[in-house]
Amino acid sequence: MDDLFLWFLQLFLACVNFAHAYFFFTWTDEKYLKLRGETHFQPSQLLSRESRYFIGMCEVFAGFCFLIPGIFGVLTWLTPMAAFGFLIVMISATVFHWVREEFDVAILCIFLGLVTGFVAYLRMVVVPL
Repeated sequence: MDDLFLWFLQLFLACVNFAHAYFFFTWTDEKYLKLRGETHFQPSQLLSRESRYFIGMCEVFAGFCFLIPGIFGVLTWLTPMAAFGFLIVMISATVFHWVREEFDVAILCIFLGLVTGFVAYLRMVVVPL
């Protein structure tokens, strides 16, 4: 049962990574500001296009690392490492959004960080692949 629950969490985190990567690859600053309903950001407060593409590629890689090693049984150490890496990203994203006073997104990042830390610990120590 523990393994099935962890697989569900890994699938959830992979989907979150893929969806956010899609967001970074396809959305422009104007679309983001329109979605948020905010126009008070200065251009220096937004991520550059290159930064968004880099983060998007890292999220695609992390999404695959949550799933592929366990499915094929190779390089299974990548799953907890991807979770630890994503945990670092979620801590950084929480600070980034908190400073920009996007508290709703910061709280979502905290939740994803907790789920990711849970998966990282369990896949490393309790129920390894």
